[in-house]
Amino acid sequence: MSSGSSEVYSSDFNELNFLSDNVLVSVFQSGKDSPRGRNAVTVLISRYLNLVRKKASLYSDGAEFDDLAQEGFLAFMRAADSFDPQRGTSFSAFAEVCITNGIRSAVRRLSRSADESLSEDITEQAEDSTTPENIWFEKEAAAGMYEKISELLSKKEWDIFKLYLGGASYEEIAESLDIPKKSVDNAVFRIRKKLKALFS
Repeated sequence: MSSGSSEVYSSDFNELNFLSDNVLVSVFQSGKDSPRGRNAVTVLISRYLNLVRKKASLYSDGAEFDDLAQEGFLAFMRAADSFDPQRGTSFSAFAEVCITNGIRSAVRRLSRSADESLSEDITEQAEDSTTPENIWFEKEAAAGMYEKISELLSKKEWDIFKLYLGGASYEEIAESLDIPKKSVDNAVFRIRKKLKALFS
């Protein structure tokens, strides 16, 4: 699963920094459990984590920001897993649509469960996220996140997480891993709880 965080800062990681998003997605999809595949998606995360947070802030009233950022991140990971360059669109455009849709779906779901609407007011961010200091901070925060996730999850949770990102339903995951659907449901709940900690 994980072979050490030192791989993230290897020469391979530095080389991947210069590749386009589309190429990085291809590297990730061709070897999700390999060191190079994990490094590739880590570079992608470092490029898109700030976008996930910004999108979450647009639909958050503050209290639910972590939940929405988590959903946006999951939507981004599903985008990286399912992106097909043959469809003629860039990964950046595809990922932004997926992130936005994922967060909007979460807003509707959270609104129903809490019986209240989240504020849709777009608030201006006082902090300039384009400064060198903030760009460095975002990359540091994102570097190794995929590695951290693999370390946080048990082997069973990791297997379920990968299938979940691939778009498999709970029933399909249960059938693929030969486990009860209730076990999948409980595992996904635990996974979401662990991921939320990364955005707290």
